Amino acid sequence: KDENERNDDDEKNRITTLELGCGTGVNTVFLAQLLSQQQQQEGQRKKKLVHIVTDINKYAIQVTKRTAQQNITNISIDDDVDINKYAI
Repeated sequence: KDENERNDDDEKNRITTLELGCGTGVNTVFLAQLLSQQQQQEGQRKKKLVHIVTDINKYAIQVTKRTAQQNITNISIDDDVDINKYAI
């Protein structure tokens, strides 16, 4: 497969959310849990859930990370994301 075909496959197998001004991260964590439960209940093939959060306050990002780590199992946090990878 060429790179474009791989990117198309990635998009089909991924759900991406974006929160601007994440604050404590409660909204994104809630949405992550809701989407995960929905996939399980509907017996869907698990799609990768990618949640991109931003905030003008760098401490809000730290709090969001902590909120996610305390409330979501099987989580991977990437501090250095190439946002262009998720462009539509």
